[in-house]
Amino acid sequence: MIQKKHCEISIIIVLYNSEKVIMECLQSITQHIDIDPNEIEIILVDNYPDTTFENIITPFQEESIINIKYIKNPKNGGFGQGNNLGVNYAIGKILFFLNPDTILTKGFSFKKIVKTTNLNPKIILGFRLIDLEGKENNSYSNFPEYSCLSFFYNLIRKKAFLLPNFVKFLNKAIWPWGAAFVIHRETFLEIGRFDEDIFLCNEEPDLMKRLPDRKIVLLNMNIVHLEGHTTISNDFRYKAYLDSAVYYIKKHKFNKSFFLKSVIFREKLKYFLTKNETAKAKLKILRTYI
Repeated sequence: MIQKKHCEISIIIVLYNSEKVIMECLQSITQHIDIDPNEIEIILVDNYPDTTFENIITPFQEESIINIKYIKNPKNGGFGQGNNLGVNYAIGKILFFLNPDTILTKGFSFKKIVKTTNLNPKIILGFRLIDLEGKENNSYSNFPEYSCLSFFYNLIRKKAFLLPNFVKFLNKAIWPWGAAFVIHRETFLEIGRFDEDIFLCNEEPDLMKRLPDRKIVLLNMNIVHLEGHTTISNDFRYKAYLDSAVYYIKKHKFNKSFFLKSVIFREKLKYFLTKNETAKAKLKILRTYI
């Protein structure tokens, strides 16, 4: 395949111990191409130091109808750093950040992605993420400073998924889940890429907060998000979430005390209503941040 200087879409996937899930993801991409295959490329950034992924990807690269680049990251700098590295190799006008544990489903359209993003360079696309049984997964979230309203936004996501497309104040308060979102390349570079001081969690809201005139467009396309394919413990991930959330709150000059009290109140309410042991474990971790 002749390497072009430009194409429409660069799909950037950061890998970390992802051999068990990535092939189904890649196959689903090739199965749903509805534009010229030469207008799509896939950038695979491997953050895992001991992987043997080259042995898996080489045959797929040779047979693929689209160009696939495999990059071995010299360090595991986290989700943001890996994606930034991928962008360095990307030639697409549109960046599609995608997790390796995702599967595109029937009705997915790259043509619609191109058409929608070309309407406005400040558009950021999100998708409907589901599990293997078709049930709603985390597809978008409210910004950390609105943590006291999480229940409200979760209810909107479950009962009126597309409502933020039409209500401005809702639109300004959400960010599409990092497992699958689309942004113009020029806009991504203009706002300064992912903050590499964030290793895990909250990279996306930090990125999108730096684009005040953003317009979130939620597409009614289903993407299966398997979640939990890594060996990271829930406690480790939650601590990483809190560390990055506190960093975000300080960086964007919001009230740290109010944020933590809001999160504590939310988890207390959840535990009171459900006796959920996960909420209890989170409360234990949260108290160390006060």
